Amino acid sequence: VIFTIAAVLIPLMQSVDPPPMSRLTSAVLENVFDGIFLTEVLLRWAVSPYYSAFLWSTYNIIDLFAGVTLTLRTYLLVSDVAYNDLATAFFYCLVPMVRVLKALRSSPNLRLLHHALRAQ
Repeated sequence: VIFTIAAVLIPLMQSVDPPPMSRLTSAVLENVFDGIFLTEVLLRWAVSPYYSAFLWSTYNIIDLFAGVTLTLRTYLLVSDVAYNDLATAFFYCLVPMVRVLKALRSSPNLRLLHHALRAQ
């Protein structure tokens, strides 16, 4: 959980003016965190006895979505797409939100919310 909280703080710190670290340092750290998160979920999927049931779990979808941010960020860096304020704000909001959901997946309150929404 501490690792995930540290992963949440990196993009949040970049929203302060002036940012405490360079954009490159932040991007490298975020890619490392996302790579570790994606490796973890892919390893769990590889050893899962039921591949399709693994994908139906809401918690696993949250974990896989953390890998989507890595893919999207890598695409934007490689393709030389110009960052505008909207894209930057999107990443600064989306990435911490996904990582907080990942940290809260073992929380009883998140499980209660999941069961309440699923019952409808």
